[in-house]
Amino acid sequence: MSLLLAYTFNDNNVSSFADFSGNKQTGSGTLTSIVAGQNYGYAANFGATNNYITVTPTNFSGISAITVFTSLYLNSLPTSPGYWYIINQSGSFNVQINYSGNVVFSVFNPGLSSYVTVTSATAISATTWTTIGCVWDGSTLYTYINGIQDANTAACTSATTNNNAVYIGNDTSADSVHTFNGKIDNIEVRSEASIEADMINLTLSPGGMEIKNVFHNFSTGDLIADDSVTQQAVVTWVVDTANFYCYPLSNFAGTYKKIGNIYQSSRQYFTQLSQDFNGNGDGQMKIMFPITGFADYISPANTYTYDKNGYEGLATLVAGSTAATATAGDNSEIPFVSQGVTEDNKKPDFLFPNIEAYNNPKFNSDKLVMLASKTTCKDRWRQILNEADRIETKHLFTLQQGISKNQLDEMYKYKVCLVVPQTYLGSFPKEFRSKILTLEQFVSRVQAI
Repeated sequence: MSLLLAYTFNDNNVSSFADFSGNKQTGSGTLTSIVAGQNYGYAANFGATNNYITVTPTNFSGISAITVFTSLYLNSLPTSPGYWYIINQSGSFNVQINYSGNVVFSVFNPGLSSYVTVTSATAISATTWTTIGCVWDGSTLYTYINGIQDANTAACTSATTNNNAVYIGNDTSADSVHTFNGKIDNIEVRSEASIEADMINLTLSPGGMEIKNVFHNFSTGDLIADDSVTQQAVVTWVVDTANFYCYPLSNFAGTYKKIGNIYQSSRQYFTQLSQDFNGNGDGQMKIMFPITGFADYISPANTYTYDKNGYEGLATLVAGSTAATATAGDNSEIPFVSQGVTEDNKKPDFLFPNIEAYNNPKFNSDKLVMLASKTTCKDRWRQILNEADRIETKHLFTLQQGISKNQLDEMYKYKVCLVVPQTYLGSFPKEFRSKILTLEQFVSRVQAI
């Protein structure tokens, strides 16, 4: 489905709101605060008079279907006979919560010169997270509660769609009566009509599709794309170094690299260390501008620079089979498999080169590498010790900084070798820094085997 606008609030800002659809429609306004989200990340906290988010879209006019999806939490219900706005676009559509907790979805029908409305049969409760879907498919209005179709009205064969200002959590910037009172974890608008299967998927994973067991170096807000930059997505939340969420802008499969970021200026560039363009062997970095539909780039297209330390990440598998290749800094390929089954049905995060080599007793064990991935170590590092019996030294990639000397002594006693981002190395005791590998050093070591 075509994603027009998406706010996840994972940029953690109370006055500027990054558009995770990748369409550059940054919102503005004012919130009470940013708080913890439903399952992960952040949510917008509406609770004060005149809280609102607004944006003037460029891509709503002329669409022939509408889907609004949101995950929200009501602090209370409106006082009778009142109502609160979840989203409003004047002269086009709006979604409200009435004093009974019913969802009210309205679309303006120009033939009737009035709004056509559907009201959910189910009343949602305060102080609990609920997903709400509202759909106009060109003829019928639907409401969905927690992924299940709840009500419909077959009475709207046409609707006015425009690029008027959109308000979230209120109907205008000056309304002190209809301000939403609660938390919104994410809200998105699409230009196609979702069906119940879509709503169930969105309910199971609000705020982006979950990508599991994929070794990556992405950050929240990163724009990722295949090598031709024709298949693209936006990373909505990073769980750890092997799991993340994203909004696919179209169906995609294959390997993906970071090409920019929708709100972090330091990650706005396509900084993939790539092939040696001029043949001098010094390892160049390719910086490309602009990436259509994304951040506002200012440099000319096809600019190149030289920086061996600028590599941003590994290409990652986001769909398809479990076998993949990770693109290293010098553009060579490293075969690996994620979640390959070893002894006693263990599943290490990553095995190099593949599970077939691991299961072949004639394959040299010295050429096998295992990499586990954990955001924090604590005592969880012991879990990896028996995940691959043929591999003596277990590599562990982590984002935990400043691990104590005693814990490091014990880890290295059991032949666990840490792998960390280059910028984290300085947080570890000096006597261990020479033993800890940076991500780039690990990649180079695997390549050399």
